[in-house]
Amino acid sequence: MKKIKANTPIHDGNEIEIVFNRSLIPHRIVLISEMLIFGEWQHIVEQMMKAMIETNNMIHVMDMKELFVGHFYSVSVKVAS
Repeated sequence: MKKIKANTPIHDGNEIEIVFNRSLIPHRIVLISEMLIFGEWQHIVEQMMKAMIETNNMIHVMDMKELFVGHFYSVSVKVAS
C-alpha cells in the first residue's frame, strides 16, 4: 500500500507497468485457514472497522474454504458455458 500511496510505479514479473486507478479505495484480503462460527468476534470486528476508517481501505476476511469454493464455482461455470 505504501507504493500505491506514494504513486510509485508497480511492475509485473515481466517488468511491465501495472496501471490502475489509484483514486479507488484499496482492498486488502486477509486469508485465514478456518473461520470458526463460535467465539467472540465483536472486538475483532470493531478493530477491523477502526482500521478501515483510519487507513481508508476495505478489509476482506475469508477462509480457505471460501477461497476454494469461489474458485471451483468460477471454473465450473466456465466449463458449463
